[in-house]
Amino acid sequence: MARADIQRVVAPGDSSACTLGIGGAPTTVLLADGAQFDLTGGEVLLVRNPTGGSITFTVQGPADALGRTGNRTQIVTAGNRAVAGPFRAGTIGWKQSADGKVYIDVTADGLEMTVFAT
Repeated sequence: MARADIQRVVAPGDSSACTLGIGGAPTTVLLADGAQFDLTGGEVLLVRNPTGGSITFTVQGPADALGRTGNRTQIVTAGNRAVAGPFRAGTIGWKQSADGKVYIDVTADGLEMTVFAT
């Protein structure tokens, strides 16, 4: 699986300007690939579903020192948006130990994602 890197942009000071694709196009995520982003601290994931059906995304929570996992799953219905985060640096449970990224899986093609750095 070759995960798509989600575009990371600096959040604007004016929250009314927070839309997908600020500073460029959002990343469209495919079922076969999933997605990822670097966890540096304070990232917020904005997700939009432009498709005709509901799609679920799951932020993978790798096992911590005690073997606990905490995947976060959210359904985004057709034409709607969702927000996940903020993801804080040093937060146990989101950062993959192998590469320091946050992994996201989807149940179908088509979700658009942008990561805002706060």
